[in-house]
Amino acid sequence: IKESWAFIPTELYPNLSKLKSDEIGKVYGMDAPVAVFFDDVDNDGVVDSTKDTVLAFFGMRRGGTSYYALNITQPDSPKLIWTIKSKNSTQGDFSELGQTWSKPHIGYVNLKGHDNEEPVLIFGAGYDPQKDENAATDNKGRGIYIVDAKLGTLLWSWTPDVTGSK
Repeated sequence: IKESWAFIPTELYPNLSKLKSDEIGKVYGMDAPVAVFFDDVDNDGVVDSTKDTVLAFFGMRRGGTSYYALNITQPDSPKLIWTIKSKNSTQGDFSELGQTWSKPHIGYVNLKGHDNEEPVLIFGAGYDPQKDENAATDNKGRGIYIVDAKLGTLLWSWTPDVTGSK
């Protein structure tokens, strides 16, 4: 097997110089589990890029506070579909999103304003790294999000400030 591509989000670019210089200490990157959605339209178990779709979803764990979606239907030319960041998100309010440790779960739900035949991602709001230093009250990671899997838009959240659909 030969690697044909790699994914490095822009927020990890500063890590490249750290890795090259062999800095002392841990350098975190993309080490979260990946969830894969395979829409096998003709139900033959084979990816036909004219009909079928294969999407990959993943967070960053210790590496950061973002989730990503890639279209990997054509394995040698993946395409970034969307990014969810805790700050400055255009997809909705993800202000509770901490480090993205949660593997997104792919499913179907009946939510007002969303076609229940379209996939969604369900994931926890993450981990607040201040827990590493002390037992203070969490400021991040308190909640659950549901997003449209193909668009990355927030459909529903349960956080201290918001409960219910958007």
